[in-house]
Amino acid sequence: DQSEVKVYSVVDDMLKLDHVISLKNMSAINRIYETDNQELFFCTENGIAYKKENSEIHYISSGSFNSSIDNMTVDYQGNLWFCSSRLGIMKMCPSAFSELYPEVGLSENVVNTVTQWHGKIYCGTDTGLDLIHIDSG
Repeated sequence: DQSEVKVYSVVDDMLKLDHVISLKNMSAINRIYETDNQELFFCTENGIAYKKENSEIHYISSGSFNSSIDNMTVDYQGNLWFCSSRLGIMKMCPSAFSELYPEVGLSENVVNTVTQWHGKIYCGTDTGLDLIHIDSG
């Protein structure tokens, strides 16, 4: 199958199938890239996926950059570079921003305006006002 990776080990000079990594909805794996963090990236004909050690497959939503992904590399800053024979090059880099709502236990919401006042962050949302206390310690 073009969407499976079969992992083998050598036992008594013989190959033994350990497990199978299934890439659902992916076709024709063009490249498997292992990062220094022991993550496996799968570049396929119709998208990108990755697997951390002992975890499930995660599919990367890369918008319209989802065709003929041939290769990838990681630069000295940890940015991910993907190339496609049809679409060119795409760079993915960590955001300087973090998702504040999940960090403080709030459910996802559309935030329209934000201000900080007297040790609190006020977030005006579509459903009202959310108030986050800033930990000064």
